[in-house]
Amino acid sequence: MTTDTITLAEELESSGLDTAPAKRIAKAIHEHQSEHFATKADLAELKISLMIGNAVLAGPVVALIKLI
Repeated sequence: MTTDTITLAEELESSGLDTAPAKRIAKAIHEHQSEHFATKADLAELKISLMIGNAVLAGPVVALIKLI
């Protein structure tokens, strides 16, 4: 989810807020949200970590199944 800062600023302005404060508020919201959402690169890195973790666990799991 991303914030459309132009639309948000326009909505704030239409509610009576002056242009400069509306733009600052929209920018602050956008920056805050940008810091708290995963990027495609973050998800790709996580996927690789999970694949490695699964590969590492596969050996012991197979060994335990053979013991049963």
